[in-house]
Amino acid sequence: MKKVLAIYTALLGLCALAQQPAGVVSRGDLLKRRAYETFNALTLYVDTTGNDANACTASGTNACLTIQGALNKVPRHIHHPVTITVGAGTFGCAYISDFSFWEPASASAGAYLLLQGTLANATLATGTATGTSTAATAPSFSPMTFGTITDTTQTWTVNDLRGRFVVVGANIIPIASNTATTITYVGITSLGTGAGIAYTIQDPSTILSGTACNIPASGVTAQATGASAAMLVLSNAGGNSYQSGTFTIRRMQFTNATGRGIAIIDQGATQIQEVKFATVAGTPIFMDVAGAPGSRLRVVNSSFNIPSGLSGILNTNTSPGSNVLFVTNVAMFGDGFSGLNLFVRYANIAGTSIALSSAGNVPLSMAGLTEGYVLYNKFDCGSNATSVGIRVIENQTSTNGWVPAQVTMSVVDISNCGTGVLDNGAIDFTGLVSGSGNTTALSIVRGGKMEIRSTTTITGTTEISLDGTAYTLADLRALSPKQITDVTTLTTIREP
Repeated sequence: MKKVLAIYTALLGLCALAQQPAGVVSRGDLLKRRAYETFNALTLYVDTTGNDANACTASGTNACLTIQGALNKVPRHIHHPVTITVGAGTFGCAYISDFSFWEPASASAGAYLLLQGTLANATLATGTATGTSTAATAPSFSPMTFGTITDTTQTWTVNDLRGRFVVVGANIIPIASNTATTITYVGITSLGTGAGIAYTIQDPSTILSGTACNIPASGVTAQATGASAAMLVLSNAGGNSYQSGTFTIRRMQFTNATGRGIAIIDQGATQIQEVKFATVAGTPIFMDVAGAPGSRLRVVNSSFNIPSGLSGILNTNTSPGSNVLFVTNVAMFGDGFSGLNLFVRYANIAGTSIALSSAGNVPLSMAGLTEGYVLYNKFDCGSNATSVGIRVIENQTSTNGWVPAQVTMSVVDISNCGTGVLDNGAIDFTGLVSGSGNTTALSIVRGGKMEIRSTTTITGTTEISLDGTAYTLADLRALSPKQITDVTTLTTIREP
């Protein structure tokens, strides 16, 4: 009787499965299949000689053909390290969507998804991509200067290396500029001093170009609707840091002719590392979390060649939330309008070690942020009359207008700009702010608040413009207390 009952129960189960719609998975099938969450670390490969029908667990002909093909093989619930290694070549767009990062298997390993491309020695106009320094200097902060590597045997074309990467040991650092024999690199990391430093000049050989993926019209703001990007990061969730619960794009080059390089419409943690944006007509990074709090974007050791009239990083979210942006060791250049453009409300921005040469666009445009931290940066506007080095708009302030919400700046050099700093929010110069060759060094307008320090030495034809009235730093420092306020607009600059 028991045997008959077991057979009857099994037949009922088979009938139930047969009546389920296609794509529906039973609880029993879910327990058998491992396509829904990771049980171990996973490494997949993408190669131009691959095939998406492969298991993609080896490189070459055993790899996937497309990035999307590899992403489709990754379980949506990630508890372990997952790495997709992409070889050299040109690849189409990809959606990174609906992944969650929860309860990593171990604190040391973490739970993350790393999409990693390949670096290769750069093809240069003149000179070579490898060599050994005959001299080198470390970065310094009084005044702010970036590190250099000199090789007197080289014959590089001036600024042909800008936006590429200098590699010394494990350090991969963007190049801000070069002469025939000297490289200037961004950031506060020293690559060494003196002679004998072996270096290579590299570019990402993994290129995303061609047809872009369309951003879905539903669930995003009107500014995002109908746009397109070479890589879309959508609706991922989980994770509290960049080490645990993160999606990382690393060592890739975006050369999209239309749309955007990377569009992030997400509430998870995204990191962009050692990426080169050589965009022809699209904004390199577009960020809009569509009102979802908790999103985090970190851009580190990357370079931007910004098209005219566009932004290097554009954030359009204006909804309240705890959205965070960190920009570290980034080289931005192009034919632009202003160096750093911050529309500050409802979140945080930390910009560290940005080397920027701009003559007419908005390399970093932020809407929807609260506090700003701009540290160890050098901005060069290329003597463009209409350029702005740093622009801060609409950041929230407390009742006294100074704290807690404000933009903090320290160890920053702003040079050769039409306006060095344009402020109608609240800015606190907590440390060294220097620079020269500006038309107007500091412009405070429409109720803006600016607090400088004795270490503020930035100069211009006009040093201070307060709602259009010109003053010098000496005028301010001769007062007691050291404060100038427009009694109508309450626009204020002071030095404690």
